Amino acid sequence: MEDAYSRKYKFLSSYTAQKMKLRRLYQQREEILGLHVSRSDLGTSVQSGSTSDATGDSAVKLTESVEKIDRKIGDVYKALSAVTGYIERAPISETDKLILYCKFVRGLSPMRICEEIGCEYNGRAAMRKRITRIIYKMPEIKNTTSS
Repeated sequence: MEDAYSRKYKFLSSYTAQKMKLRRLYQQREEILGLHVSRSDLGTSVQSGSTSDATGDSAVKLTESVEKIDRKIGDVYKALSAVTGYIERAPISETDKLILYCKFVRGLSPMRICEEIGCEYNGRAAMRKRITRIIYKMPEIKNTTSS
């Protein structure tokens, strides 16, 4: 069974995976839109004894694909917003919020985090311990899917 710290860490870490998913979805969307532009079979064709508009059918399928990806993109933005909102609403100091933001949202190294917050760099382990202490202070994660 997963403990509270692991749940919080996993949730905060999900930001990076969601950003990657967002990049992939935007690339898929552009690919589909590129297919729509490069489509060259204009006109009608006969299928099973009836005339159909191949271009129209393809356009509908492409539009449905783009709409499906747009819904997924919206879901990813909600997930990203849930993580940043969780950090923002936490009853911790602004410095602690900045550390979490630098670590989980911006993906900075411990050395860069120290530079960002203006503290002396005492090594990777020291920053890791500080982040662990901050996460322990964070509240439990509320259901982020109901908004």
